[in-house]
Amino acid sequence: MANNYTELDGGTQGLRLSDFSFFRKLNIQYDGDVVVDFDGNGIKDNFSSRFKTRVNNPYIENVPASPSNAIFYLNTDDVVINANLLSGKIKLDSNINFKTRQVNLKSAIETTEMREVLGMVAGHNMSDKGISGKIKAQLNTQFN
Repeated sequence: MANNYTELDGGTQGLRLSDFSFFRKLNIQYDGDVVVDFDGNGIKDNFSSRFKTRVNNPYIENVPASPSNAIFYLNTDDVVINANLLSGKIKLDSNINFKTRQVNLKSAIETTEMREVLGMVAGHNMSDKGISGKIKAQLNTQFN
């Protein structure tokens, strides 16, 4: 820690999405094993870190689901999130700048597996064979 410089490197295992109270409050029906690898470096006023997350062995209502991954970059003034949910069926790229108080959000969803997407909000949809269809949508927005 010379000159107040810090480096960190680590990871977690043995956690589930449902272990996190903020995730449970979202009431999303998706769960699985969470693996996080993180690193960072810098000084107090200029610290950067990266968190790589993966959800392995996911399920919705006890039915196997597609895995997800995300990378979170935390810098002095902003947070950048790149996520591929349900094996890329849902994509999210966002930037939150705390200095300018500006949020940029780009999201896309494209799939013919509607049961899995709808199952995230209502788990019983995952096993409903009567649900079919496809979706292709984008949302790009900026606000502060």
